[in-house]
Amino acid sequence: MECVNLKSGNILSIPYEDESFDFVACHGVMVHLNNYAEVEQAFKELARVTKPGGMLYTVLGEEGGIWRDCLYPALRNYYLNNEDFKDFVDHTTPQDVAEIVDFVQNEMVTREEESVDLGFLKSLLDLDLLVTLQNICQAPVRIPVSEEQHIEMYTRNGFCSPRRLRRYIKRKNIRRYFSPLHYNYDHYLSRLMYGGGCLEFIARKDDDL
Repeated sequence: MECVNLKSGNILSIPYEDESFDFVACHGVMVHLNNYAEVEQAFKELARVTKPGGMLYTVLGEEGGIWRDCLYPALRNYYLNNEDFKDFVDHTTPQDVAEIVDFVQNEMVTREEESVDLGFLKSLLDLDLLVTLQNICQAPVRIPVSEEQHIEMYTRNGFCSPRRLRRYIKRKNIRRYFSPLHYNYDHYLSRLMYGGGCLEFIARKDDDL
């Protein structure tokens, strides 16, 4: 018996029939389309393949803040214009990071003439963090979408009472120490870093459509 049927496709033209699924999820894809018109088209496609009474879950990244509005664009620009940084982002491995940590530790011991243990940094600068850096730098586009626009796309496509979610994500690398601020986006420092917070929503498609 066939339990899973996977297809490769384009979110602007999803290769499934109307009302195919009870639950549809799209995480971190639409923000990397070419423009806001494509974001709206993609959302329309997600709605199309959701059954009446089914649920649509979407994540569109942070709404403003230093990371999205300042640091992400600066990193992407530097990645595109500096070959050394591009090579670092594209090819650095956790082993490379471990060797850098060892180098810094040995230099500190030599220059400062006292015991220094930086081994804890190796777990904080892991593969997940390197992949995150690649996601930030290699994606050429990051479309800004507001909470109001997100909700409006739900209601315009026939979904009832979109509900914003908050998830506390447990990390094992340095991002672990940012998770409380990423989750509690009412905190003043969180608003500086992440603006209105992560746009993560779920809603049920109206049965009467």
